[in-house]
Amino acid sequence: MSSPSLRAALFLALFCAGSVPAQQIVTPGTDPIDPLHLVEYGPDRSIRDALIEDGSFYGDLGQFGIARLEAGRLASLVASGTPVQQLPNIFPGEVLVRAARSRIGMGPIHGRLVAARRAFFLTAAQPSELPAVCQGNGFHGGLEVLELDRPYRRSTQTADSTIALGGTGPNQAIATMVSEVNQSTLLAHVTTLAAIHTRRATQPGYDQAVTYVLGELANMPNLAVQTQNFLPVYGPNVIAELPGTDLANEIVMVGAHLDSTTNTVDQTMRSPGADDNASGSAAVLEIARILSTRSFRRTLRFAWWSAEENGLEGSEAYAAVAAQNGDNIVAYVNTDMNAYRAPGDSYSVDYVLNDSTTSLVNALIQSTNTYVPTLATNTGTLSGGTSDHRAFFQAGFPAAFPFEDIGNYTPFIHTSNDDVGNSANDFTLSRLITQSIVAGLADLAVPDGGGSFETFGSACATSVPAPPCGSINASGGTLTGAIRDNEYGYYVPHSGTSFVESFEIFTQSTGGNTVVNAYVYTEVAGEPAATAIASSTMTVGPAAAFYTATFDPPVTVSGDFYVALDHSAETSVISTLTSGTPGTAFWRDPPLTGNWSQSGLVDFPSYRVNCASQVSPSIGAVGVATIDQDFTLTLEGAPANAGASLVFGFNDQVLDGGVPLPLALPGAPGCAIQVSIQATFLNPANGSGSSSLLIAVPNDPLLLDSEFYNQWLILDAAANSLGVVVTNAAKSTIGE
Repeated sequence: MSSPSLRAALFLALFCAGSVPAQQIVTPGTDPIDPLHLVEYGPDRSIRDALIEDGSFYGDLGQFGIARLEAGRLASLVASGTPVQQLPNIFPGEVLVRAARSRIGMGPIHGRLVAARRAFFLTAAQPSELPAVCQGNGFHGGLEVLELDRPYRRSTQTADSTIALGGTGPNQAIATMVSEVNQSTLLAHVTTLAAIHTRRATQPGYDQAVTYVLGELANMPNLAVQTQNFLPVYGPNVIAELPGTDLANEIVMVGAHLDSTTNTVDQTMRSPGADDNASGSAAVLEIARILSTRSFRRTLRFAWWSAEENGLEGSEAYAAVAAQNGDNIVAYVNTDMNAYRAPGDSYSVDYVLNDSTTSLVNALIQSTNTYVPTLATNTGTLSGGTSDHRAFFQAGFPAAFPFEDIGNYTPFIHTSNDDVGNSANDFTLSRLITQSIVAGLADLAVPDGGGSFETFGSACATSVPAPPCGSINASGGTLTGAIRDNEYGYYVPHSGTSFVESFEIFTQSTGGNTVVNAYVYTEVAGEPAATAIASSTMTVGPAAAFYTATFDPPVTVSGDFYVALDHSAETSVISTLTSGTPGTAFWRDPPLTGNWSQSGLVDFPSYRVNCASQVSPSIGAVGVATIDQDFTLTLEGAPANAGASLVFGFNDQVLDGGVPLPLALPGAPGCAIQVSIQATFLNPANGSGSSSLLIAVPNDPLLLDSEFYNQWLILDAAANSLGVVVTNAAKSTIGE
C-alpha cells in the first residue's frame, strides 16, 4: 500500500528517497493558487462524480473531496445542504498532505494545518517539511500527497457493459474457476517473494521478484507478456494479456504492486512485505493461472506494479499511457493486502470507496455473494493512504479496491515484521478474497462458450390496460441553461410492462432547430443499461418547451427504465429546472459507449412518456441454459389466470412443412408465430399475469453450443377475434 499518493512528480518521489539537494526545493510564491474547497459529500458519491464531470475535482478523501469550485457550483452545493469549506491559501511550491489520525504513533503533523476532521488532518507543506521517507509510523499508507495541477479525468472508455455482470444467474463455468483457487499455491508465492531481502523498486531484489513473476507466467498458456519501463530509477511493471474474442477491445484488468518498503531511510533494510504486498502479487499470479486456461469475450490483463510505495509511480505511468492511447479499460480491480486477519475477526472483504466506481463495486459485491457466499462483504473509506486503483480512477477508468480490513489491517505494515505467519497470517482469508476476485473478473469478462439468452421479434397487445408510463415536472418550468457534451439518461419509475410510443423532454436548442439522438434504456443494477433498446431522433427548437421523440414500433419496457438524449454536440440544453419535483439522471461520455455516472447536475428533470394503451406480454429467463443445470423461462404481462403454453422449437426460420416464419395469425393483428413448434407445454398464468417453466438441461456434452427457441401463446378472448396473443420470442444457447 502506498504512502504519498499520485505523482507529486518525480521531484517528490526522489525527495522522499532522500536524494534531492536542498537547493532544488521550490521557494513558495507570494500569490496563492486558485482557492481550494473541502467538500463533504458523505455517502452520496454522485456529488463527487458530478465534480469529476465538471473537471473540478482533485482528491477523494473518502466522504470528503478536494475541489476548485466555480461560484455557481459552490452556490448549488451550499443550497443542497452539502458542507463546503474554503481552505486557507495554498502557495506555489507547497503540496497538500492528508494524514490519518486514527493510529497511535503518527508523530507530529507536518506543515501548516489547513483542515482537520475526525479521521484526518489536512496540511499544506513544503516538501522539505515532510518526513524523510514520506511515510507515517506504521499506519496504512502513511502520508498522502494530493496533486493540485491536474483534475480527475472524466470517464473516457468506450464501453460500459462490463459494469453489469455478464450473466443473469450463477454460471457453472465461473463456479468451477472459483473452486480452482489453491491456498497452498498462494502461500508458496508469498513465501518466495517475502524471502527476497527487499523488493524496493530501486533495489536489485525488485528485479529478482520480476524474474520470479516472469518465470511463473512462462508456464501459463495463451498469455502475451511484456514489461514496461517508465523511469530509470525504478524496476519495470509486468503486464500479461489474455486476448478476448468478440469483445476484445474491452479490457478487464486486475493488478497488484510487487514492491515492498519499510519506514526507514535505509533503502537496503530488510522489507519482506509478505502482506503488503506479496499477498496481492500472489493473488494475481493465481488468478492468471486459472483464467489463462479459458476463453473470454473481453480481454483480460494482469499487472504487477513497480514503485507503488514511492507514490503509485508504476500504475500512474501505465494508466497515463493507456488513457493517451485510448485503451478501453472498462474495469480495473486492485488487490493490495489480503492475508492478515486479526484475532477473532470474521472472514470478510472490505471494498474501499475512495477513488472507486460505485457500479463496479456493486457488481463485484454481487459476484462475491453469488460465488463465494461464505465471505462477507463490507464497504468503507480509508482516512489516509491509497493504492494503485487511484491511478486508474483518476485517469477516467472504472476502478475498485477489495481489501483485507479497512479498520483492522496488519499492524506490521511497512516494517521488517511484515512476514509470513506474523503479518500474512491467514491464507484461508487470502484464498477467499482471491476467489471473490476470480468470480468478479470472470463475470465481467464473460466466459466464451457460456450459455446465453436473447430475445427477438415483437409481442402483440393483450386486453389488459397499460399502467401509466410516467412523467416528472410534466408542466415544464425554467431551465437552468446547463450545457454539457455528454449523453444524459433520465430515470422513469415504472411498474409492469408497457410500450413506449414516444417521450417528450423539456429542453431547448442553443440556436435554431437542431436534431439530437434519443434513446430508451432498461435499468441494470440501479443505472441505465450499457446498450439502448431503441433509438430515435428529436428535433429541438430555440424556445424552452417539450420536444418529442417517436418510436415505431413501440418499445417494450418492463419495470423501471430511462429515456435519454445525446447532448454531445452541445446544441441542446440539459433538462434540469431551477425548481420542481426532484428526479434522477445519469450521464456518460462518450455517448452510447461510456461509463454511466449519476449526475449531480440534474436536480429537477422534466419529461413526459407516452405509452400504448394496452399491455403486451413478454418472455424472459432466470439464468441461462447450461449443461447439467436448471434455468427458468418466464412470462410477464398476460391477463390474470389466462391459459398459456410455451412453444419449444429448434429454429426461427420455418415451421414443419416449409412454411416461412414469422407467420402472422389471422384475426390477431400484430401477432405472429416466430419459432418452429416441436413441442408445447401448458403452463397457465397466475393472478398477476405471470408464469414460469423450469428447464432441466441434461448432462450431455454433445449439447454444448446447441440452440433452441421459445415463445409463449396466451388465451385472451377479449384481445382480438382469434382470442390469442403472443409474446416476443427468445433464443437460448447451451453453455458449459
